[in-house]
Amino acid sequence: MKKRRLFKIVPAVAAASIAFGGIALSGCAEKKPVQTAVSEKIESMDIPAIGAEAPYMEGASETAQTQIDELKANNSYTASNPLVMYNPYGTLDLSLYVFFQTEEDAKVSYNISVPDESIPDFGGNLSKTAEKDHEHTLLGLVPGYVNTVTIITETENEKREVSFDYACPRSVLTDKEAAIIDHTEELTMENPGTEFAGDQKEIILAQEKSDKSLAEGLFLMMGNYDMTGGIRNYAYMYDNDGVMRCKLCAGFSAAGNILFDNEGGYIYLPISAGKIAKINKLGKVERVYPQGDLLNHHDMIFDNDGNILFLATDNSNKEDVEDCIGKLDVETGEVSLVLDLSNLFRSYEDTCSNDANQAYGAAGDGVDWMHINSIWLEGDDAFLSARETSTIIKINNLLTNPSIGYLIGSENFWKGTGYEQYLLKKVNEFDIQGGQHHLTYFPSNEAGVYNMTMYNNNMAYSTTQPDYDWTQDGFANLTVTDAKEPSYYYNYKINENEKTVELVDSIAVPTSGIVSSAQTLPNGNIVTDSGVLGIFSEYDSEGKLIRSYYCQPISRFLYRVFKYDFKGFFFE
Repeated sequence: MKKRRLFKIVPAVAAASIAFGGIALSGCAEKKPVQTAVSEKIESMDIPAIGAEAPYMEGASETAQTQIDELKANNSYTASNPLVMYNPYGTLDLSLYVFFQTEEDAKVSYNISVPDESIPDFGGNLSKTAEKDHEHTLLGLVPGYVNTVTIITETENEKREVSFDYACPRSVLTDKEAAIIDHTEELTMENPGTEFAGDQKEIILAQEKSDKSLAEGLFLMMGNYDMTGGIRNYAYMYDNDGVMRCKLCAGFSAAGNILFDNEGGYIYLPISAGKIAKINKLGKVERVYPQGDLLNHHDMIFDNDGNILFLATDNSNKEDVEDCIGKLDVETGEVSLVLDLSNLFRSYEDTCSNDANQAYGAAGDGVDWMHINSIWLEGDDAFLSARETSTIIKINNLLTNPSIGYLIGSENFWKGTGYEQYLLKKVNEFDIQGGQHHLTYFPSNEAGVYNMTMYNNNMAYSTTQPDYDWTQDGFANLTVTDAKEPSYYYNYKINENEKTVELVDSIAVPTSGIVSSAQTLPNGNIVTDSGVLGIFSEYDSEGKLIRSYYCQPISRFLYRVFKYDFKGFFFE
């Protein structure tokens, strides 16, 4: 299977005063740089700005590209006189587009600094190999400051630095967007108070404080969006010091899930419930894919051929919602229905109440009887998180001949439905997950044995099974506003050979009745997002808190927060 899902994170490395990436190149210390100060380097662009989907309107990127091509054709841009533009395609706010050529093969890096000692420098290496043509995106401008941008080129014989100032106005952010967010290494904090926060007064972040370092990278915050409609939304990137370094435009979408294709150099993200956009790493919109009757929601993932599987509502029948998987062929644009869970769970669906059509934000019109919110594909098998039933579902042979592989859920809930035969048995004593989000699969060396992590919201309530008593399963959080118990990072060991599931690790985290995510980084650190509270945290591999961040949600919550180093994409 092609490893084209999302970024891998590398262990943190020390870089003096550089927030992320570093600008040091091998051998730089031996060369005295030639320094050049340049005034007025930002070219103006005439880009349409009509409506929330402006960057994704037909012809918008082409208009910008035409202007860029004309400038490149009519001028000679060198390392001492580069072409520089602010976000020319309208998709990557707080970034600069740069282009120039060198007579010799050269590597390129950059650094951005502001006159505020509390805000560290930011930059990174842009070139994997030495070349003569250089076209890059420079993330990291700080709004409300004069940013000093330094572009460094290095050939075999010379290192050259070109610096210029760019005043990035605070107005690129709305009053609801935070340029810098709060963070703490303390173990408790006061409840910030949001719509779904409940009556919890003090939030326990971790039992012990860690002395380990944060992983290198940027926190990508998704789903912090305005729910009033008709307003352009964004995904946000924050560095380890809580400084915003990029705004990725998501059109009318909540941008609950974003895919990065390192090999092709593309970003895929939903820009509305019925459209997915393809953007290159310079920010140019390469293509917008309409999805017909299949509305996207919550999650998507690359399949084995680099196409996109997305959780969907089949809006053609108006009977049920959030119970399908669609497929987008990124080459042809063809959209097809891969799986309708009604075909596998019909007898259970028939027992569901039709009185509550929608459960906390369902997409489309119909009964939200399963509400799948996460998908993972391994080989031809899929793993789904179904919030409405507090169940993890394995689907065998998703792309060829789908069938139920197993269920991880409450024995009491599924008893008498005819589906209890699929339940895995618990090896040890633990409370089953409730209302969970964001599944991640980790293979082992033993066939049929693997681990699966998730954010266990620890909230169990089913709007379509209103008479079921979840307290018999040990749940105290029975609505999204309950905060009687914490939520958890859960790590299951699953043995398909023995048909068992074992809880091998958990971390108590601030309560979030809905949404949220849990990510295990390659260096062992764990990032969790308690989305209702607007709190995301990084723990070490032992579950000790390294640092926690608070971002006041723009509307209701932060849907997901992941950490990526963006190596091989924005940086090398």
